[in-house]
Amino acid sequence: MAGVHPDRFATKSEEERELKHTEASDITRAYGVIRDPLDRAVHLLELAGIPFDESSTGDLVGMEFLMQIMEIREDVDAASSDEDLQKLLDANKNRIVDTIGELQKSFEEPNFEEAVRQTACLRYWNRAEETVREKMSEIN
Repeated sequence: MAGVHPDRFATKSEEERELKHTEASDITRAYGVIRDPLDRAVHLLELAGIPFDESSTGDLVGMEFLMQIMEIREDVDAASSDEDLQKLLDANKNRIVDTIGELQKSFEEPNFEEAVRQTACLRYWNRAEETVREKMSEIN
């Protein structure tokens, strides 16, 4: 990254500065994709020619999974303390870790159908985490 940092090209032509700025932005975006498991999974699916359709995630995960998500949301709504919410957050973090492990296996095999399903699950777990965190901020 240091080799393309825009500050290193302050005395260069406008065209070269713009090129290095674009390269640095691309590198920053790529790092963000690689760093986030969900974004990485979506990107890997796209590279395999399998677009991830967010509108069909409910169909991918099944009714039992969706019922579990509904129960978690009800638990969040019923939680009245940081301690209760922290327990929910910890349990959800464990689900996220497990899902990331399953996702990794799916890509290694490769089993793209399962990778799509696990990506959808991860999207739901991430949303559940956001919901818990929002409730925590409301309580505080």
